[in-house]
This record gives sequence, C-alpha cells and structure tokens, in this order.
Amino acid sequence: MTNTFPEGFVWGTGTSAYQVEGAWDVDGKVPSVWDTAMHSTLRTPDGTSGDRAIDQYHRLDEDLALLKDLGAGAHRFSVAWPRIVTDATGTVNQAGLDYYERLVDGLLERGIAPALNLYHWDTPQWMEDLGGMMTRDFAEHFGHLAAVVGERMGDRVAQWFTMNEPTHPSLAGYVAGFLPPARREGVAGMATVHYLLLAHGTSISALRAAGVSGQIGTILSMNGVVPATTHPDDIAAAERAEYFDGRLFLDPMLGRGHLPELAAVLGDTVRDGDLETIAQPMDVLGVNWYSTYTVASAERAAVHLAELPPRASMFLGFAPVTAGLGFAIVPAPGLPWGGAHRQLTPGGLRGALDWLAATYPEHPDVTITENGIGYPDVPYASGVIHDELRIEYLAWAIQEVADAIADGARVRGYHAWSSHDNLQYMAGFTQRFGLIHVDPDTLVRTPKASFDWYREVVRTGAVTAPASTTPGGDHVGIDISGVRNARGIGGLQTLDGRLVRDGLVFRSAGLHAITQAGRQQLAGLGVSTILDLRGTTETEKEPDQFPGVRVVSLPLHEPSDPEAGIVLGAVAGASGGPALREVYREIALTRGAEIVAGLRAITSAEGAVLAHCTAGKDRTGVFVALLLAAIGVRDDQIVRTYAESVERLGAEFRSEVSGLLGLHGGATIAEDTLDELLASPAELIEDVLAGIRHDHGTVAAYLAAHGFSYDELSELRRKLVV
Repeated sequence: MTNTFPEGFVWGTGTSAYQVEGAWDVDGKVPSVWDTAMHSTLRTPDGTSGDRAIDQYHRLDEDLALLKDLGAGAHRFSVAWPRIVTDATGTVNQAGLDYYERLVDGLLERGIAPALNLYHWDTPQWMEDLGGMMTRDFAEHFGHLAAVVGERMGDRVAQWFTMNEPTHPSLAGYVAGFLPPARREGVAGMATVHYLLLAHGTSISALRAAGVSGQIGTILSMNGVVPATTHPDDIAAAERAEYFDGRLFLDPMLGRGHLPELAAVLGDTVRDGDLETIAQPMDVLGVNWYSTYTVASAERAAVHLAELPPRASMFLGFAPVTAGLGFAIVPAPGLPWGGAHRQLTPGGLRGALDWLAATYPEHPDVTITENGIGYPDVPYASGVIHDELRIEYLAWAIQEVADAIADGARVRGYHAWSSHDNLQYMAGFTQRFGLIHVDPDTLVRTPKASFDWYREVVRTGAVTAPASTTPGGDHVGIDISGVRNARGIGGLQTLDGRLVRDGLVFRSAGLHAITQAGRQQLAGLGVSTILDLRGTTETEKEPDQFPGVRVVSLPLHEPSDPEAGIVLGAVAGASGGPALREVYREIALTRGAEIVAGLRAITSAEGAVLAHCTAGKDRTGVFVALLLAAIGVRDDQIVRTYAESVERLGAEFRSEVSGLLGLHGGATIAEDTLDELLASPAELIEDVLAGIRHDHGTVAAYLAAHGFSYDELSELRRKLVV
C-alpha cells in the first residue's frame, strides 16, 4: 500500500526541552516544577531524570548533524521558560536565549525549518510559587516570555506554537494532581483552563507585536473518543467526554466561548475582554495523536477496569480527572496494546481529523505535531535496533493522514515523535519513542531501523507499509485425515503481545469420517478430551467414539435436522426460522453454562482438547471466539481465524450440504443463498462480541455472570498463554 502526499507537504520531527536538554542548572537556568518534583518525591522506574535527560544542551551539534542526515524539512522543539526568564521581575537570561538562537540557526544552516513551541509543561518554580496557573498573573508572565523570544528570533522561525497539550498541566497538574505541581484542587482547578487559554491569547498578541514572520498557532491533543460498547449509556458517556478531549480548549480558541459546563464552574474568573483575548486568530493548529480514547459510562466502567495489565495502570490515573463527569476512560475491548500504555486504534487518526473538519470548518491549517509509539527498543548484540513495530505503527498512522487529506482535511505537515529517545517524564527511559536510540548511561546515539524507513518517506514523499506477517503456530492448520477445518489456536497474539501456546486446544469439523490414520494423528496430538458441541440428536446418531479419550457433550444449538446440522436450521430462516446471525446470538444468550463448562474442561484437561461441531464453523466458531476473547487474544485475530472456515471447508463440503438439502423434502435453495449460509463473514462473529460487550461490558464479565470467576479465568490464561 503506497500513498503519495501533495507537493509542499512538510515532514518533520519533534522534541521538548525538559525531555532532551538536561543541564537543569547550567548557565543561569532556574528550576521548573518538574525539577522540583524530580528532586523530591517523584521517581522514574529507571532512576533517570531531566537533570541530564539526553544532554542535548551540550551535544547540540551532534544532534543537528543527525537531523540533517534524516533529511526532514522541519523540526519542532520547545524552549524552557525557566532557562530564559529567571524570576518574577522578568529577568532575562541571555545565555538561555543564546542557546536557542544556536539551535534555530543550526537548523536553518542544515536546511531544516524551526518550529518553536513556547511551553511544554516546564513552568518555572518561581511562577508556581506565585500561584502558578491558578492565578491571572500566569498569562502576563507568559506573554513576557513570548515577547522576549519573539523579539530575539522572530525573523527566523517558520512556525510558532504557544503551548503543547494544555490539558495535561491543567487537568493532571491541578485538578487530579498526578503531574507536577501535583495540586489536587478538584473543581476549583478548572480555573487553570481559563488562565492557560488567556496565556495562549496573550502570547499570540505578544508575538505579533514583536513582528514575528512565521505562522502562529497552538498544539492540542486530539485523540478522538469512541464508546466502549454499543450500550446507550456508553454512547452518551462518549458524547460527554468529547467536550474534554478537543472542545475544552478549541471552542474558546476559535471564538465560540467556553463550553457551558466550564462557564458554570468559572463564574467571575472570566472578565470582560478575556474571551476576545483568547480568540486571537491562528495560522496553524498543531494536532497530537497517539491513540483514540475509549469511554464507558461511570456506572459501567468497573468491569473494564477490573483486570488491567500492568501497562494499563494509567487508566486508573484518569479516574480522578473524570470523577463526577459521568464517564471513564477505559481500555478498548479487543484492541492490542502498543507501547507506553497505549492501545493500537487503527482508523483513529483519520477519524480525529475528519471530526475536526466536521466540527470546526473554520479551523486553521493543521500540522500533525506529535505521532509515535514507545517501546523498550533494546539493541541487538550487533548494536542494531530493529523497531519494526514502530515502523508498522507509523506506516498506518501516516497512511491515515493521507486518507484524511483525500477526504478534504487541510493537513500540511507531519512531525514524527520523536527524533531522539528522550526522558518520557515519569516513565524515564523505559519507553522510547525516538527514531534515534540514546543510551541514558553513555549517551551514545544510534539511528534505529525506523530512522532509515522515515528517511525514505521524507525522500520520496510517500509511505509504503511493511508487509504484514502472520505469526506461526498450530492455528495455521493441522492434519487429521478425514477431518475438515482442523487447526489449533496456538500462535495467535494476545492484546499485550504474548502468544497462545501450541498443542493445547484444537478445533475441527465433525469426526464422523475420520480415518484410521486420522485417529493416529489425533493420538499423536495428545488429545485427551473432546468437546462435542453438536446437538443431542446429532451426537446420538453419530457419537464420538475414541477409547481412552474423555468426550464432553456440550450442545450449543439443536438444528432442525441432525443430518444437515446447523445449516439446514438456518435455511429454515427463509420461512421464519433462525438465520445464522440469530443462531449465533442465541448461543451467546442461552448457552453460557455450556460455554463455561467447556472452558473448565480445557483448564482441567491433562492433555490437549479438541472442540468440534458438524462444520467446525458456527457452534465451534462461537465457542472458540469466546475462548480467545476470554484469554485476551486480539479481536482482529479472533475474527480472522473464524473467517478462515469457509476456505478450509472447501467445495466438497458445499457439495455435501447441497446434497443433504436435496434429500430433505426436495428442499430448494438459491445458489447465492447457500453460499451465504456456508460463508464465515467477519461481521457475524463481530456481532457476537459486540452484543456481549453491550450487555456485560467485557467477555470476562459475561463469563463471570455465568459462574466463571476471575480466578478461574486467570488460571485458564496461565495455562494457554505464553
């Protein structure tokens, strides 16, 4: 898949001051709130901090050379406010300005356009001592910073951004209090939203007064919001959450005023003229996107948060922010985890850009100012860093930008986050986002595989996705002579990147035609338990008989005729009987006890387990889908393994079914209808999962409602997942 971007599209990279500079007290710099926190109560898992970060302050020339080698046309960075203005009287530190002037000029000398961000969360401690963002003075002092920097470098910077993701320092820093300065002001802390907005507008006025020549705008996190399920309460919660994702800051910035919910809280915090100051015209809007937020109603959130993997602990951190707002941010059901506590949400970036265009037709041109993913990125023994997962993520994200442009989105540039590995705030260097690997001990820089890949994207102006690979394992197929649709579930990937073990669970069509060789193959697979999911009349007519093997009968559906199995029952749908979609739903709704019994049989089995019905497609398909969802397999892999049945059954099975239909009263059926009944379309199994999540929130909660405890589920996962 290749897509070319329009002429003039700008490719870039990004960093921020606290995350890369180090030199926290060098050449006149004073402490920020992050310095204060890191020197007192805040600790990263690996003991790193912004004291040194990657020491870019002292290694600027080396890093500029790497950026030139990459070839991107722009680089976004932030200035450290406490490196430039050192006290409440407005004292300017010339050494700090000199450093940023060297950075700007160094970029220009290498053909790279500077994109300067005035604020990336590192409030000076002296400003916090004055009350920080809880005071109107914040805007005045921030305007002074903008004026100082604009007057010094206003003729050389291509893009000016007032601030990066203001939701983080306001809501997380003052409302919930889990980021510095860690003040838990609750509802009163919402005043910081207004004062940050006022600082934004004040700084734009200051930049224009300084005569800067570049575009001026701001940077907002615009993740997009989707409901966790199709339940009306979750849909309503997502609509409420939308206010706090993009609209909280963007509405007033674009002249629409504060949202009613915020205005009611702010009261007389808002003075005459404030909204006009905030709504200064912008030339560019920076959009940061990593992953779409999934939202559940506050009442339904508990089941989603009941068993979070370690990397998902951040969702508990969201709880104080959304408390009392009627919604909760929760993991997306069935979507895989990437790095840095984020799930991979394909379609989300394009959706966010389409939402922006539909909601704010008047918005300025967009630059994607942050997009990337964090992984540990451990070098191989050779020193090479193969970060194919990052390449895969960047490829589909950039492709979505191209798709959004094709939809009409006014996106003019894209900055990969980030050029270098950097201090990932409270995660230290345990999660790395860079195209360039940095060893936090030696500070050696090493370009990763993604560096070379992105350099080619920059050179050609086109993105080529890496070839997708399917993991190996017995899910690819096994041989049992005389048995169709035979395969395992081993090798399928879980949401957190682990694999299902080979050799423990198999699935197939009926065993009635198994040959002697097939029986030997079954024994060779170590099958000690068979789960027969057929109806009672089917099992009575053709019972499974395998000496020494435990056969557990778990009828998931009684077809109208045992000869043709579930297919003939579905054919009756043309005259009022159940169609396959309804049969699948009925299995999920009425056969929970049998499904749980099957899971318990798998847990207790001493050998391998084989589950089957007549075709191994419908009843087996539903059972295996719920088993896989329960142990945490990705939805896309659940759907894909279900959809493979139609090809695995083949033309001979179709002929057999057609013949059976002819034997039963001369039944006639159109060829296309028969094809539809024998198909295994993805939407059928997607509908089953969506229905369960609508009713219960998660598959685990569905199983718990039928008596399968979370402890039992943990035991099953330990057995089946590597």
